[in-house]
Amino acid sequence: MWRYFTYIIVCALLYSPLLNVRAQSTPATTVSTPPMGFVRIDIVGRSDNWISIPVLQPTAATGKVITGTANTVSVEGVAWVASQWAPPEMEDLSPHATFYLEFATGHLQGLTYKITGNSADTIVLDVGSDSLLSHRLGALAAGDLVRIRPYWTVGTAFSPTGASSLTPFAELPAEAQADGGDSLLLFDEETLKVNGLFGGALSNKTPSRRLVRVENTLTSSIPFWRSPGDTTSNRHGTILPPLSPVLVRRKNPAPLQFWLLGDAWQTRTVTYLAAGEANTPGNDNFVAIARSEPVALKDLQLIDSNAPSQSLFKGNLPGEGREDLILAFDVAPKGFERPPAYTYFYTLGQGWRELSSSELAGETLLDPARVYILRKRPASSSGDWTQNGIQP
Repeated sequence: MWRYFTYIIVCALLYSPLLNVRAQSTPATTVSTPPMGFVRIDIVGRSDNWISIPVLQPTAATGKVITGTANTVSVEGVAWVASQWAPPEMEDLSPHATFYLEFATGHLQGLTYKITGNSADTIVLDVGSDSLLSHRLGALAAGDLVRIRPYWTVGTAFSPTGASSLTPFAELPAEAQADGGDSLLLFDEETLKVNGLFGGALSNKTPSRRLVRVENTLTSSIPFWRSPGDTTSNRHGTILPPLSPVLVRRKNPAPLQFWLLGDAWQTRTVTYLAAGEANTPGNDNFVAIARSEPVALKDLQLIDSNAPSQSLFKGNLPGEGREDLILAFDVAPKGFERPPAYTYFYTLGQGWRELSSSELAGETLLDPARVYILRKRPASSSGDWTQNGIQP
């Protein structure tokens, strides 16, 4: 079992000595900013590695809401420069940060939206089909705390140098040759929204983009992230939204360790889980654990203890067919395009179980930094899954 998080407690702008402690043991009275620390992500050689980044980029600004509209938030006591938080033009190509707004308190706590612009005191958000005034979770209110953070990007998360980096190509490969070396396989937002299943010949949930690292010291000392065949664009600014899936395809046999410094999730997170459409086997949602330590299945907050049969995660009756499932990849065996190795389900009146075992599985630990598939059946309901973070 990995211990992922080493805390740096911040108090009065001073860093304490490094502490290797569980999140629950951090004294609330000593923390004046979100807990920070280093996280280690282990990459297995000659294998596919499904990962998600389990820490956040440090806060760039914090404020309280005065008022808002369906897609804007006005913040008290600030005097920003116009477009200070706006994304750069051609953001994938830019080394400058792209920012998002995190709702830290209130009904919308845990929601995040990309910032598209700002005035001296008002932020404009890309909320898609949502509305801040009539969201499923409730409405924006005066006094709500919000935070501005930069997104992790391919460049900030995956560009260490030396032995801790993915093996670069000396020259940009064509698409046919790109799978012969290390690469990142990413999903765009539209692909993740497609209703369907991952894996198999009929899969419609496959990565939509490949990026490779190109590093030719004869022409440049700066590593480039490029799509195969794209000879002009450095995609180091490609954003990685919170809890988004990344498939690291490591063709080199040597293992890697990535170390990232960031904030722990201090407030709850919200992940929308879409059920399968009618007359389909279901819909696969890629999910990750918003914690810095492993979390037991029974503590995922997917089952309402007061009304298990009404939970967002649909359990099955004893002796009947399984309903919603959690599919987990095994990190031990090496290989590419491996299917999930473990299938977890919830039986009403009994608890969590794993398909290949007769034992209860509620104490099974799910690791941060790994991606899981939550398969929802057509008979289940769509909705927002909330995970509680570290409480200050």
